[in-house]
Amino acid sequence: RIYLGYREYYAEDGQLSPLPVVKKVQRQMCHDPTLNHEYLSASGLQEFNRATTVLLLGKDSIAIVEKRADSIQTPGGIGALCMGAQFLKQWYTITHPKPVAIYVSSPAWKTH
Repeated sequence: RIYLGYREYYAEDGQLSPLPVVKKVQRQMCHDPTLNHEYLSASGLQEFNRATTVLLLGKDSIAIVEKRADSIQTPGGIGALCMGAQFLKQWYTITHPKPVAIYVSSPAWKTH
């Protein structure tokens, strides 16, 4: 059974096991000194962020052309929710001075 929302893989015997591709990459990283397991910067990998923005909005998007669109990577689901809430708190209140309710659904994954 595979549940990729939480990055879980259960082997035939029911034990939690890393995906085979994860084991393969870990072996490659051990033997290649140019690969590392360091964390990215707080905003993530810039090339990935740019490609994501283009994928979501389209390469000819006026927001991209006018440099009004950007994206960041977040450290998992909790990190994404936290960063989104911080963004809204800082920037949305500038244009909407009255308090605004933000609704967040009940999380459906195990860690929450």
